[in-house]
Amino acid sequence: LSADPRARHPRRSSASWSKGRSGDRATKRLDAELTRTPLPSRPSMSTEVAPAPATPRPRATAIATQERRFDWFDVAVLGLFAAVSVWVLALDLYQVASHSNLVWTGTDGLFLNDQMQYLAWIQDASKHFLASDMFVLRGTPHDYFQPVIVVSAALHALGVASWLALLLWKPIAVAAAFFGVRAYIRRTLPGQFDRRVALVLALFFATWAAVGDEWIPFWTWGYPFGLLAIAAMAAALVSYDRARVERRFSWVPAVLGLVASFTHPWQGEVLILIVIGAELVTFRPGDGLRRLTLPSVTVIATLLPLLYYEALYRFDPAWHAAQHASRHV
Repeated sequence: LSADPRARHPRRSSASWSKGRSGDRATKRLDAELTRTPLPSRPSMSTEVAPAPATPRPRATAIATQERRFDWFDVAVLGLFAAVSVWVLALDLYQVASHSNLVWTGTDGLFLNDQMQYLAWIQDASKHFLASDMFVLRGTPHDYFQPVIVVSAALHALGVASWLALLLWKPIAVAAAFFGVRAYIRRTLPGQFDRRVALVLALFFATWAAVGDEWIPFWTWGYPFGLLAIAAMAAALVSYDRARVERRFSWVPAVLGLVASFTHPWQGEVLILIVIGAELVTFRPGDGLRRLTLPSVTVIATLLPLLYYEALYRFDPAWHAAQHASRHV
């Protein structure tokens, strides 16, 4: 074999071989330059995914708007509830209009003694702020405080008739009870059909044995205090659940519980039992004492009026007698 590389390619001329060797040298120089010259650095690529920019959630917004929307079904139920609430009042006015010898007392309840007691409290509180029992011959202490009575008494002191000062609470109580029950249902049930069925059942359902104190329309017939207490209790439960889920403290449940107990003690007692029962069922040892702030304040505020009513029962003979009479003792 020839040592000359050109002998391996006999067809290539000496000039072409020189050109080839020159090209090889240029290629080598270029490779050397590329080796020595650092390439432009590129920014390092991270495997972390950057969070997407915050964008409005139209679906969630639409759902929240739909939950708050007052649709035709709500209007129909509210209208029916309002019509049922004025049934006794319309019957009383019809009786007075049909019989010239009858005089309307301004009440709309089925039990006249309760309604006249309310009017007496309003008239007495308009002069002394605190009411006494005016249905006995002897004097009784002025020791009864009730916020709705106090507001009505203030209206009566300004010249409004006592029956009108009491009757003005009727539309307020009806609307408050409807929206309170509606808010509670929408807080607990997700579906529209379920909510509608529950709203109708909550406002109108009752068995024959339950028609009375356990039927909400009954409270609309001359018992605005109890109806307002039902609304306050339902609103307290909604606000309590909202604050509890968001892990924050709120005074709203405590204030509403205070109002519920003052206007009608039964609803305050029910609210306390619900709050304590819910906390006992859901409490975990690792939750800490901070979680007890909301239920403690709510229960204490709701309990204060109940302690006041217990004191009236023990120290006021008129209240003691009235309690025994209500228990048919």
